[in-house]
Amino acid sequence: MDKEKISYLTDEVLMKKFLLNFVPGLPLYFALDNIIGLPSFEGLSAFIMVITVSWTLGLCFEILLFNSYYKTKTNLTNENSHYLLISKFSLAICFAFIIEFILLIIESVDNDMLTEKTISRIALKKGVIVVLALISWFQFKGKLKSSS
Repeated sequence: MDKEKISYLTDEVLMKKFLLNFVPGLPLYFALDNIIGLPSFEGLSAFIMVITVSWTLGLCFEILLFNSYYKTKTNLTNENSHYLLISKFSLAICFAFIIEFILLIIESVDNDMLTEKTISRIALKKGVIVVLALISWFQFKGKLKSSS
């Protein structure tokens, strides 16, 4: 393979077509795993299911929240693609932890284990990660807009 084909495969196919949707979809998949209710498989079939569902969730996430970049993804430079990947992943982590927090509260209410102490512990643990992810999202979203 020559250098142009390798560059095309890594930049266009791997980065812009696969990783930009798979990586942000992964935390969403694990947060929604109980709701989606996919049967558990073993080996390669489980790997393929996780990849497929994560990529699809990441694509839906991008279409809903990053629509302007979805339409012009082919025109992004490599640096902007990396900024977009990090900002999408940061926002996906926020959504995943918020979904998980809501599911934990619903589960606690169902089991009559909801106390102020459990809510504060859950909120503190999840809140720190959400705040750090939001800071990262604002940082890389700003870099993405300034370089466009």
